[in-house]
Amino acid sequence: MKRELKIISFCDLVFLLALSLSGSFKGVLSIVIYILGAIGPLMLVHAMGGEGGLADGVRLLRIKPARALGALPTVAPTLLSVYLLSLLTAFLMGELFGVTAEVDLGDNLALAILKEALLVPAVEEAVFRFIPLLLIGKRSPRLCVLSSALLFAFCHCSFFSLPYAFVAGVIFMLIDLASDSVLPSLVIHILNNLFSVIMIFGGSAEAYLIAVSLLTVLSVAIMIIFRKKYLFAIREALVAGEKYSFSYEPLLVLFLTAFIAVTNLL
Repeated sequence: MKRELKIISFCDLVFLLALSLSGSFKGVLSIVIYILGAIGPLMLVHAMGGEGGLADGVRLLRIKPARALGALPTVAPTLLSVYLLSLLTAFLMGELFGVTAEVDLGDNLALAILKEALLVPAVEEAVFRFIPLLLIGKRSPRLCVLSSALLFAFCHCSFFSLPYAFVAGVIFMLIDLASDSVLPSLVIHILNNLFSVIMIFGGSAEAYLIAVSLLTVLSVAIMIIFRKKYLFAIREALVAGEKYSFSYEPLLVLFLTAFIAVTNLL
């Protein structure tokens, strides 16, 4: 298990390096470097990962119809949780430090959607969900949830993003584990980023909040009605009596990204 954690941590470091480099360039080159931040780790897993490498991960790119229907009611509650927590984080950061998050998506809505709502979710899901699921999802699901969520949150390198990214990371991984697929979190991630882009470009935050809140009420009602099936799916995914195995490599990623976040804040 320690070997797998080392691979996951190294993959995140590669992604972080690519993320930093892509920010130093503009245009197509920046996007290419960012994409390589996912391709590099995937190639590394294929070369070093056990149990068939990426060939064994094909199952994570499929989802059974019954499990897809089961994952559907989780979409609205997840979107609402992430949105509300992002608002709370922004408010507290403004009150405590007097700073606000600045997001520059340019002036082209189509390009912003292509990059932020499609490319970014695909890359981040590959690095932070697909790879951990493939390497430790079956043998150590609880550790998979915790480590992937922490690394996903910290690799945003921003105290604005850290709280809601961690919550999203936990929920995303739980849904994926129960579905035995990375597709549910990919869809939710795309929807979350898509709505965020639309609101930044002048969309109605109030209309979005009302719509997602109503869907959340309906979704929660459905999950309460079928709560036994949902509890069974989660319990089945989170293996009882799991033995934890830790290594110091993830801490290196956390310290590095925390340092970058503090630097950005100052």
